[in-house]
Amino acid sequence: MTDYSYSRLQVFQQCPFKYRLMYIDKIARFTKGIEGFMGDMVHRTLRDLHARVDEGGTMTVDEMLDIYRSHWNGGWSDDVVIVKKNRTAADYLQSGAEMLIAYYDKYEPFDQMSIVGLETDERLQLPDGNRYYIKIDKLTRVDDTYYVCDYKTGAKGVTQTDAEADSQLGMYSLWVLRTFPQAGKVLMRWYSLADGREVTCEKGVQALQALEAKVVRTISAIESCKNFSTRRTGLCSYCQYQDLCPEFKR
Repeated sequence: MTDYSYSRLQVFQQCPFKYRLMYIDKIARFTKGIEGFMGDMVHRTLRDLHARVDEGGTMTVDEMLDIYRSHWNGGWSDDVVIVKKNRTAADYLQSGAEMLIAYYDKYEPFDQMSIVGLETDERLQLPDGNRYYIKIDKLTRVDDTYYVCDYKTGAKGVTQTDAEADSQLGMYSLWVLRTFPQAGKVLMRWYSLADGREVTCEKGVQALQALEAKVVRTISAIESCKNFSTRRTGLCSYCQYQDLCPEFKR
């Protein structure tokens, strides 16, 4: 039995050779870009904000920003990569703060929904005996409607088309349906923090079951794979394994 995640399956679909290096040979080459680092710090801050409110407390916007800076300073290391030469770490720190302020101003006092879970750490049992990792940024409910919520800090955000094609929150929704039989409906909701947009989408039970079957087929392809071939895409320019890849040696 193996625990699979959305990102793990994505790596195989992008490049089987990279999958082999990461998950079979276990060659660690993890570097974090500044955008991902900022996103993590914003996520942690929103988790702390909602946890405080869920416990009956309050948090001012200044307290929230202090927590954000504390997470930033505690997590920062010199190996965080800044690709865009016209931007500094301070620029990204400020961008994250602006997203948090906009979120705070829009949703305070944060009583629109009841919190069910924050940054969940769960597993969905799959029909083939493997498991799928469930990490939901924020799981909420209003009466018997559950919301699988995901924060996006990228400039592009999420469009309705993106939402309807998404598989990650779809699998999370399937876990919610099976874990909370009292759920009358499960909706997926993305918060695009850069521009304040919300996108909401629902997948029916049959669509979710079809998605699960597709995940199981992908896992079967991984487990039966003998030749983890390279796959050249635009992502190769950012790959940490260029020195090991035959595409680059050629």
